Amino acid sequence: MELFATYCSADKRLDVEHIPALERYVSERINGVYTRAKTIGGRFGILSGRFALISAEHAIPDYDHLLQP
Repeated sequence: MELFATYCSADKRLDVEHIPALERYVSERINGVYTRAKTIGGRFGILSGRFALISAEHAIPDYDHLLQP
């Protein structure tokens, strides 16, 4: 099984409560990679500067942290 992964986005929904990562990040790129992964039955992950590699369903708070090397 293939894993499709992409990096997070600085643009985020500002909801106060924790929401799934796929909903938190506002990004056509992330949505496109997610759609492609699901189309072929692959797994999907987002590389977060704060939370490391997370699933689309992983609930996260609003935060501001740069992805660093």
